[in-house]
Amino acid sequence: SYQIRQIAKAIGATDFRPDKPDTTFQQGFTLLVVGVDDRNDGVATGIRSDTLMLMRVQPQTGLLSLLSIPRDTRVSVRERGDSKINAAYAYGYMHPQELYTDDVSQQEGGMALAAETVEDFLMLRSRGYRVDYVMELNFTGFAHIIDAFGGVTVDVPAYIVDAAYPTADYGVMRVEFQ
Repeated sequence: SYQIRQIAKAIGATDFRPDKPDTTFQQGFTLLVVGVDDRNDGVATGIRSDTLMLMRVQPQTGLLSLLSIPRDTRVSVRERGDSKINAAYAYGYMHPQELYTDDVSQQEGGMALAAETVEDFLMLRSRGYRVDYVMELNFTGFAHIIDAFGGVTVDVPAYIVDAAYPTADYGVMRVEFQ
């Protein structure tokens, strides 16, 4: 918990929700991991959350619970109405100042609205919980996390060729695995 708090302080964004939770790490916390389709190529119109994982950490017992929320789940999004849950991040990203304050970044707006929407959809407040923290993660960040844990060994039992493997610049390339 201490390490997570130190990392959050170093890389964290400000939580602009009007009623942000007051969290005590020692008593447990809830983290919403938002996997975004962001390739750092300057195209901001298509950013949306492709993955939503809610993680509950209980440091005193050592328990960790994960809930994956399908991106096409129908929910009510503030200021937008009924929509897919992945639209909450996109709408917050595209309208941060209208939803929060003038000094909100697009990422902070997206994360805040995603957290609000997940809290409402899962009725977390009525159960005594909140989304205490939100972590935005793109594919490059995900790869760095996997590398930090030592990588993944993949056994390729047969020769594989993909002539149209997608690249970060929206092109394709040929890849071969022996």
